[in-house]
Amino acid sequence: MRLFFILFVISFSAISQTKRVELQIKTDDKISVHGFSYWQQVNIKSVDTSFSLSLHKKNPDVISNLKAGNYTVSVTSVFNTQVSKKVSLQKKTTLLKFTGLSSIYHKEVENINLAEKIKLNDTLYIIYNTSRNDENNNVKIGITKTSTGFTALLYEGLTATIFSSMQHPKDLYKYVVEFETSARKANSPKAETTDNKEVYTIELNKSINTFIIPGAWQGLDKLRGILFAIQK
Repeated sequence: MRLFFILFVISFSAISQTKRVELQIKTDDKISVHGFSYWQQVNIKSVDTSFSLSLHKKNPDVISNLKAGNYTVSVTSVFNTQVSKKVSLQKKTTLLKFTGLSSIYHKEVENINLAEKIKLNDTLYIIYNTSRNDENNNVKIGITKTSTGFTALLYEGLTATIFSSMQHPKDLYKYVVEFETSARKANSPKAETTDNKEVYTIELNKSINTFIIPGAWQGLDKLRGILFAIQK
């Protein structure tokens, strides 16, 4: 009888240790004007595991088959901002919420170019899209100021993976400023409701400028050609 009890305790302990649960991530970042999700990736970490996944590939965002226990869950934004939360996963399903634009980013003062506020080691992000429903149209560029000039980064879609990197002298940065100035002049907020438009989102240190331009302006083509030697 005692042997049976010991075996029962061992079996129950083994089952408890292998209890599987799921984590659901919920975000509030579906911003219609910008046409993309701010949170792009989630990292799950515990004492015995660490892995990353892309968000919004399924609805809802659910990570299944996790071992019950304590985790650190970090989400990374399209602008590489990271927010982390600690959570104990014991129930069958645990919901974890992350807020987006309204709680972290703020709109820049009108008529201020973010490109002109960049400081050493800052990264200015430019995101372009033409359609809210087609993420294949999105372009993400990062521009980091260095002591000798700046580094231009072209990403794979909206991910943090760098597709191309180019070093440039200071004098070429004027084209970045010109781009934002031209986008501001062409900006027409009323175009938000039109089907044919281009949307440009510029971010620097959690400040954001958004420009909605009707028609096919193609303002990013010249800048992308200069920064990454793209021939058309």
